[in-house]
Amino acid sequence: MARWLAFLWSGVIAFLLTLPASELPALPSFVPHVVARYADKGVHLGLFAIMTLLIAEAGGGLRAYWTIALVTAYGGLLEVVQGWIPGRDPSWGDLAADCAGAVLAVAIWHWLVRRRRRKVNGHHGPRAASNG
Repeated sequence: MARWLAFLWSGVIAFLLTLPASELPALPSFVPHVVARYADKGVHLGLFAIMTLLIAEAGGGLRAYWTIALVTAYGGLLEVVQGWIPGRDPSWGDLAADCAGAVLAVAIWHWLVRRRRRKVNGHHGPRAASNG
């Protein structure tokens, strides 16, 4: 199931990142200019973090660095494609945000896996020091 979700999510990302600029929603006027300028990077980070988590959940035996490389390469491909979309331009900043999302997701994934293992093995975190 997770593989299909990862595949579906990659399609959602491709759809969103290849929309012509005229089709993109505008941010409300009350949003400060500096936030509006970088909101796009947060969107990229989030989209690619979710994709990375779905790939990690799907398994497949990919090591973390290959997962990051795969997701970043996909982001790079979409950035190149944006060069042919009216009103869109490829951006190194967007690609960096894609990669950062993948790295963040791998870190979260490893933390979750360690947490699950501790619960399975009966460890529930640091034990309180005895006062004796």
